Amino acid sequence: GGEAAAQALGALAPDGAVPHLKNALEKDTSYQVRGAALSALVLLDTAGRRAMILKGLETPSYRNAIQNAALGGAIQSGDTTLVDAVAAHLGDQNSPAFVLAAFASHGSTAALNVLVQHLDDPRTRVAGDVLQAFEFGMPPAQAISTLTAAQGSLKSDAARGRVSKSIERLQKRSATGGDGE
Repeated sequence: GGEAAAQALGALAPDGAVPHLKNALEKDTSYQVRGAALSALVLLDTAGRRAMILKGLETPSYRNAIQNAALGGAIQSGDTTLVDAVAAHLGDQNSPAFVLAAFASHGSTAALNVLVQHLDDPRTRVAGDVLQAFEFGMPPAQAISTLTAAQGSLKSDAARGRVSKSIERLQKRSATGGDGE
């Protein structure tokens, strides 16, 4: 249906597609279509990309269709000025932690610092999402060194224990050559 049409429109007619995709993003009744339109616009409308991603992050939708498109757009754009906006959605779902891990993997110290700060998050889900992002969203060597360095500054024993277990799993995977996927 409309989702495929939005994707095809973006792929086939990039120049003329932008107004149609913007219309779909604003007015379509399907969250899936709106998410697909946002994904296409992130690629086509580089000037308006950041504003669309920010708006998409704040747009509630069934199964996070629009927020997921915005998070995907953040990764595609590589725009690390979005770190704080993405971090504001830790706890909504686990994807924001993985976006921050992708930014950190590509050299964003701001994203890495946000992840480290949330290792001690009182919301167990957020701390768990962040640990998963360390384990499966960044290179094992980077995750091990960052977690090892952060371990001493964690306030709670529970957080230190979770981090310690993550380091062990990462080290085991590194030793066996597995990447965890």
